[in-house]
Formats: sequence, structure tokens, C-alpha cells
Amino acid sequence: MAEIDFSIVAPSGDVIPLVSEPGERGDFRLRSGVDGFGVPTAIPRFVDSAGEGGTDRGGRTGMRDVDLPVEVRARSRQGMETNLRRLAAAFRRSSKGKPMLQAAYATGEVFQLPFVYLSGAESTYQGDGPYVHEWPLSLRCPKPYWVKRDAETFIVRNDSAVVGLLPDLSQLKVMRSQAIGSVTVENPGDVASPLTWILTGPGGPVHADIDGVGWTFKALLEEGDVITIDGVTKRVTDQLGRNRYSDMGPAPKFFQLPEGKTRINIQMENATLASRVTGSYKPRRELIY
Repeated sequence: MAEIDFSIVAPSGDVIPLVSEPGERGDFRLRSGVDGFGVPTAIPRFVDSAGEGGTDRGGRTGMRDVDLPVEVRARSRQGMETNLRRLAAAFRRSSKGKPMLQAAYATGEVFQLPFVYLSGAESTYQGDGPYVHEWPLSLRCPKPYWVKRDAETFIVRNDSAVVGLLPDLSQLKVMRSQAIGSVTVENPGDVASPLTWILTGPGGPVHADIDGVGWTFKALLEEGDVITIDGVTKRVTDQLGRNRYSDMGPAPKFFQLPEGKTRINIQMENATLASRVTGSYKPRRELIY
């Protein structure tokens, strides 16, 4: 396995490996000229000042454009048509979702980047051999960051323990009927990541914040109740899929987990040994090399 194995993941689940290392064999190869895997474009916002210069009003990150020159090989004309049709199907729009670029590290980490095909496969041309074609694919990624496929998770519960995938989570000190305190979580990504929360009763209200910015779920949860607070969609649902946003406190702030180490304050009133608060997030990277 190379240090990073690149591939295209179709909405159907088909994975097309893209050979990127010299000497490796495969029907689909990345040619030189790949562009767009670096830092995405920044779109700053400036306002003219009454005096000299102007004021920096922040900004946002733009969409990512990727040029992906893919070489397709086969041993026969029929084999070439089969490979080209497979590749075309991999980046075709589908009701199942968007196709994705995927980078799988030798460490086991996998990062993905959804994209929309723009152009480059309108025609094929012969390359260096009898059955070699090249498609200079142009892609656009609405979301600019590579997102880790598998979420990192940490759990706070009322037995003086914090359990998670990260090795350096702090122990959270709790009282008998109240999980309260703060926990240190490290986000190894390059930018902040949305947080998804799962609240498992009995207990409540439940509160979480970073430096005073956060949310409160006001309702009392019975044993067996499970509330999901999705930091990406901002939806709040229970175990039956019912909308429970009305049980949130005034003006909830669905904060993201900043890059690096962060202390999160968590409180769950009326907690028992069965109660727990689970947080999860997917680290995001600006660039893949």
C-alpha cells in the first residue's frame, strides 16, 4: 500500500482505485497535473473605512475546484469500453448522494471529499498505448474540506469516567445525581468541526458550552429516551424521529469543536448510572498531498 491510496467512490458504493505511485498496476491511474488538493480559496470581506484604508470583516471559504487527469487502461476495445463506462457511472449524479474523492492513509485514516462533475469526459483520446485513454476531469466540491470518514467520539456518564476514541480525554468529576464538569477534547483537524450530540436518559436538563457559548435541552428525559442534536443539520430529534427542537432553550448555539485542544463544559441534572452524553465529530483537513 502507498502512503496514500486515492480513489473515487461512486454513490452506488463502487470504489475505483486511482494508482498514483510509479510501478503500481491498475486500470485507472492519476497522471501528473492534479490540481486543487491544496488549501481552498479564501473569500475575505472588507469594508472601506471613513478614514484611511478599510476594515477586515472576516470572510468565508469558497468552493474547491479540482482538475483530475485520469488515465484509463485496458487489454481490449471491449475492456476499454467497460472501464470507461464504470468510471463515468462513478461520477454521475445520483439520488443516493454525491460521488466522492477518497484518500486512504497507511495509518488507516480515511478522508473523503464529495464532488460534482463539470467536464472532461466528453471525448477520449489515445495515449501511449493501443488501449490507453485519458480523461482530464474537472470537478467542483461544494464543501471545501476533506472530512474524515469515521467520527471521533467521547462519552460523559455518571460514574466518574469519560470513555472515547481519543487517548488523552480528561476524567470528568461528577456528583451522584449530576454529571457536571468539563472535558478536554483534541481535534486533530485543520479547522473546526461540527459536533453531534446524543443524550441518553434518564436525566435533564442537559447543557453544553465552550466559554459560555452553547445550548440547553430543557426537557426531562425518561429512561430509554434518546435525543440527537445534529450540529450539521441543526435538527433535534428523539428515538422515534420526532422533532424536539422546541425543547431547546432560548437561542441555542450549536458550537463547533475548534482545531487543537478544547475544554467543553457539560452538565446533566438528575443523572443516574444509566445516563450519558455522547459527543462525536469528524475532523476536517484543508489539504491532502
